[in-house]
Amino acid sequence: MVLCTLYTVLGYSQNFPVQVIPQAIPPAPIHFSDYADANTVSSPLRVQIILNDLEIANREVRLKAHFQGNGITFQSNDIVVGADPLFLEGGVPLILTNVELAPYFQFQNITGISPNVYGQAIPEGAYQFCFEVYDVLSGNRLSNKSCATTVVFQNEPPFLVMPR
Repeated sequence: MVLCTLYTVLGYSQNFPVQVIPQAIPPAPIHFSDYADANTVSSPLRVQIILNDLEIANREVRLKAHFQGNGITFQSNDIVVGADPLFLEGGVPLILTNVELAPYFQFQNITGISPNVYGQAIPEGAYQFCFEVYDVLSGNRLSNKSCATTVVFQNEPPFLVMPR
């Protein structure tokens, strides 16, 4: 009975050929448009993509981005306008920074959020940025959904204690 149960669990677990490692770098910007800006000096997000199959070369993939937390949820469209094509080589990590990730957070490329919410400051709290990789030709998902958690907070202006 135990062996049968273990076999069933192992049989249903998927092993994907692509590993996604997202990283949120503090401090987190307080506006969604800051994530869509490819010209910022410091990248608030970084994503490393690794194709574990060493025999595959020049595999074109597409990225799917998700944002969730504090009652706000949205995801990037299947076709992201302005995103560069992504190609993976077996065993060679592909590192994406704000330059490559910015189109995935532009309002025209996301669904699930209104223009009013997108235009306002992100409420303070914990949020997750999640990413998945899909094969361009087949449309099959090649990775697990991997997430990075960040905390958004708004700094208050300094309060003068002893003005001169």
